[in-house]
Amino acid sequence: MSDNFDSKEQNTNSNKKDSDVVISTRVRLARNLENTPFPQRLDKAGKASVIEKIRAVFNPDKFSFIDFSKLSEIERLSYVESHLSSPDFAQAADGMLIEAKNADSASGVKLSVMVNEEDHMRIQAIVPGFDIASAYEAAGKADDMISEKLTIAFDEKLGYLTACPTNLGCAFRISAMLHLPSLTMSGKINSLIDAIDKTGCLIRGIYGEGSEAWGMLYQISNRSSAGRSESEIITWFENIARRIIESERRERTSLIKHTQAATEDRIYRALGTAKFARRISSAELSDIYSCIRMGREIGLDNMCSYAEADKLITNLMPAHLALADREAERPSVRDSIRADKLRDVLNQS
Repeated sequence: MSDNFDSKEQNTNSNKKDSDVVISTRVRLARNLENTPFPQRLDKAGKASVIEKIRAVFNPDKFSFIDFSKLSEIERLSYVESHLSSPDFAQAADGMLIEAKNADSASGVKLSVMVNEEDHMRIQAIVPGFDIASAYEAAGKADDMISEKLTIAFDEKLGYLTACPTNLGCAFRISAMLHLPSLTMSGKINSLIDAIDKTGCLIRGIYGEGSEAWGMLYQISNRSSAGRSESEIITWFENIARRIIESERRERTSLIKHTQAATEDRIYRALGTAKFARRISSAELSDIYSCIRMGREIGLDNMCSYAEADKLITNLMPAHLALADREAERPSVRDSIRADKLRDVLNQS
């Protein structure tokens, strides 16, 4: 596509956290304990020692401590579906997730720490919409609290010492989950992906590194933190994200102008499936979700809110369904349960 994703592009004003395009924003900090091998080089006792040191920093009245070694596979997968665990962390099943019991009442930020993932700590703050500032503030406060009580591995030349060299320096990563139906439906998404890749951004599936794309959802993040400060990465990333947001909005306007009947027909056909089908697969859910969201974006009546729509891509995924109803562990039954629950949500909107 013709858009030039130059990081010098000036920011535009945010529109209610840009929730028409951005599902969520995440800030992640990688930290390791001084004079302690990285998790992949620790034995069971060494990993347990790291967990206990980090756990002691957090107030049990405000945080929950989830021992992944004691969870079932389905329970671990539910944390991946909630974007609180990476797929690798869930599969390893030997770490601990420290999770804030309550989201911040003002911003909606949810804070958590993966202990013994690739690094000793992956501090992560996730917030609805496009809101780097709130996520950055929450992650920074947790980092300060940890650093007051534990000595963090740091080198004057290299910065924070991390298991992966791309995280050296400030060990800082921003990611945003984007819903890009207009660019996808118009066939311009591949050009966008090529343009993003040239900026140094990564574009990945909804569960992060190594995951596949799901429907019309895409996750972008900075590829490396080495050689740049946190503020430089924030400015650079925000400029690129805002160019993508505006590209999606322009394409949405163009679709409505030139193919309004076809676009509305696709949305209402998806809604018809959602309201009357008795079995809905995960793949079908992805298209229904995108159509519901796009219907709200273009102003169609009787569409559920962005927040309600976004709950669907967590609550109706396999592990969440199985935890709510063990019968959903069977794929054929799971698709029936998903259809019933989706119909209930839409009938209430």
